[in-house]
Amino acid sequence: MRIPLFYLIWIIFLIITSPCSGSDSIIDLSTEEKAWIKENHTVRVRIGNSPPFMLTDGKVQGIAIDYLTHIFDANGIKIKYISDTEVTWPEALEYIKRHEVVDMVPTAKITEKRQKDMIFTDEYIFAPWVIFTRSDADFLCSIDDLKGKTVSVEEGYVMHQVLKQNYPGIRLKVVSASLNNFAQIPVKDLSTGLVDAYIGNLLSTTYTIQTKGYTNVKVAAPTPFDNHNQAMAIRSDWPELVSIINKTLASMTPEEHAAIRNKWLSIRYEYGIDKTYVLKWVLGVIGIALLIIGFVLIWNKRLKAEVILRKKSEDALKKNEYRYKSAQRMGKVGNWEYDLVTETFWGSDQAKKIYGFDPDSKQFTTDEVENCIPERERVHQALIDLIEKDKPYNLEFDIHPVSGSKMRTIRSNAEIIKDDSGAPLKVLGVIQDITDQKRAGQEKEKLEQELRQAQKMESIGNLAGGIAHDFNNILSSIIGFTELALDDVAEGTPLEDNLQEVNTAGKRARNLVKQILAFARQADEEVKPIQVHTIVKEVFQFIRSSIPTTIEIKQNIESNSFIMGNATQVHQILMNLCTNASHAMEDEGGILEITLNDVVVDRREKWKNMNLKQGNYLEIKVSDTGHGIAPDIIGSIFEPYFTTKGVGEGTGMGLALVHGIVETYGGKITVDSALGKGTVFTIYLPLTKKREDYQLYQKEKLPSGTERILLIDDELPIAKMGSQVLERLGYRVTVCTSSVEALELFRSKFDDFDLVITDMTMPNMTGDKLAMELISFRPNLPVILCTGYSKKISDETASEIGIKAIVYKPTGKADLAKTVRKVLDAAKG
Repeated sequence: MRIPLFYLIWIIFLIITSPCSGSDSIIDLSTEEKAWIKENHTVRVRIGNSPPFMLTDGKVQGIAIDYLTHIFDANGIKIKYISDTEVTWPEALEYIKRHEVVDMVPTAKITEKRQKDMIFTDEYIFAPWVIFTRSDADFLCSIDDLKGKTVSVEEGYVMHQVLKQNYPGIRLKVVSASLNNFAQIPVKDLSTGLVDAYIGNLLSTTYTIQTKGYTNVKVAAPTPFDNHNQAMAIRSDWPELVSIINKTLASMTPEEHAAIRNKWLSIRYEYGIDKTYVLKWVLGVIGIALLIIGFVLIWNKRLKAEVILRKKSEDALKKNEYRYKSAQRMGKVGNWEYDLVTETFWGSDQAKKIYGFDPDSKQFTTDEVENCIPERERVHQALIDLIEKDKPYNLEFDIHPVSGSKMRTIRSNAEIIKDDSGAPLKVLGVIQDITDQKRAGQEKEKLEQELRQAQKMESIGNLAGGIAHDFNNILSSIIGFTELALDDVAEGTPLEDNLQEVNTAGKRARNLVKQILAFARQADEEVKPIQVHTIVKEVFQFIRSSIPTTIEIKQNIESNSFIMGNATQVHQILMNLCTNASHAMEDEGGILEITLNDVVVDRREKWKNMNLKQGNYLEIKVSDTGHGIAPDIIGSIFEPYFTTKGVGEGTGMGLALVHGIVETYGGKITVDSALGKGTVFTIYLPLTKKREDYQLYQKEKLPSGTERILLIDDELPIAKMGSQVLERLGYRVTVCTSSVEALELFRSKFDDFDLVITDMTMPNMTGDKLAMELISFRPNLPVILCTGYSKKISDETASEIGIKAIVYKPTGKADLAKTVRKVLDAAKG
């Protein structure tokens, strides 16, 4: 294999500058270092097959091993070798960090990352990183020529990480560190054509090439990486060993260094070279070269200076022109000039492009420019004011580019140029296409409005959730105690009828709370049969207190039919329409009216444009006597973000939301309006034959038991009601109104209870946290969690904790009894 001359010089220089200077002086160890040696440490050294530094094929030997043996023998330190078959290279580095299994490795490159976890000796083996290719490969100049090629690397080594992070264009073939002779595999892969190149240590790779006979491999090019200098990496708590090794290395003579290296390298660079002679020769050559260069520079100083100056000026002009045009292009800025004498326009390439002209075309005329200004009169007058009155010219206006592209928004600034007498000569101006900026600003404003609306909705949702939680607790008491009373009252009596009415009202209130919770969670509840007329009454009660008394509210309800829908969404439809109607009348007052009627959609002409299926529909009309909607915008009112209100007064999403919900239900919404006479929104929703009835409370035999139950709820009425229900079913109940108190009781008597029922929202410790504490004492403890509203718990998260069931408030006696029995039976297996 032939090596270029400059590589040979490079290698010689590196070897010469290596730490071969030493003396025969005795190693001067400190008291701490001597004490460390007396502790009789056995140093566990991980070795691998990386010739010529380390060879483990039959015998442990190599450059690094010879150095290690010399140093440890000189200081009476014991060595235990650990082979690469026992510990891989990456594992060895991890063990050194943890001070386990391996104490040091003889060769390692010093990096900032490694220095955080281990300490290093001085570098004692020196060699550069170079690129190896096959002899028949194309010429390589640098590592950049390896882009798209396959390069072999050893797993876990510094070169593997550097190429992976900094050269993603190079394909890597990674050789596993667990393979036998893995350090020789990259050279073999290169020689046999499996890879295109190998970046490796020049000395170790040269040794492999020479000993294994890979005659078709050559050194192709240098690399930009630091030399592959090797040091010994040692566990961080043994600085004494590092110091001992460094002092021993420094004490070695040049002959001792040379004896180790020449034993393993066939090219013996240390011999026959006088460093002083080489240095004088290099300095002499440099001195002569400097004299010649100085003579030439002085000889051609004037001519060259003039040429350089002219070239610099030309280059500077070209660069400035390029930068100027680039800046105009990127900023969509052009400059123009209006000659008042010839009445002609001149524009830069970017100015032509903004107006829609071909940059290579002739200069545009005054008429051509004006034919572009829909606002030509305003712009023209501003130009006259600048010329005649010296008024500032700073405008924004729209143009129609002559190229036929969409309208653009322009910002233009100009100033007047006068002669010595003060007469105007020219107008110099700058134009900028700000269409994208304006659009971005509008989009930003929309996003900010959406964010504000989302924040409002979140605040309302949190408030609604809190109200729903408290209301659920109240309903739990109402429904629970009502059912207990119904168990005690005689059937067919007026008192039973009254209690049944209370029970039915409680269940209706429970459904109302579910609507509030659906709003709080911003999630859709499942659609079910609902009566719109009950929601109309709720909406009117809600808005009556929020609209001016000058607005009269009327309702004309001729239908109590059912539709399939979601009560919360229907509530949103009516609230949006009523709110818009009240806004239309807030200045002069008027009448807000809602009518409900059942209609039949058939083949008649009036229904043809509605695109509705034939059948029975509920007709909802919301009308007002306000200012009406202008004809030019009535077709856009259902579009998202469209609003006629001022900034911050509306999001433009209300009617879009209404339209979306109606369409989802298979219905249609129409609008009729006349300026000054009011507006009527009409909605058609398909009817359903399904009904939702509230069943009367039925006395029934419920599952019972005699187990011991710990019941925890910070609301005393709920705890009292739950205790009575369970005790009537035969259970023995202990009640706690504090989660902390319950935890202390359970710790002292954790075998006294067969089941725990706990509320979710309680002060000091929530129900899920309490359940985790209880289950940590008794892993098989069955726990039931009761909750009215919580964002923190779900069926899935409760199951992960170990909770066996969740009961959602308010719950009836039957549901509670069945859940308790089911959980207890499951716990018994």
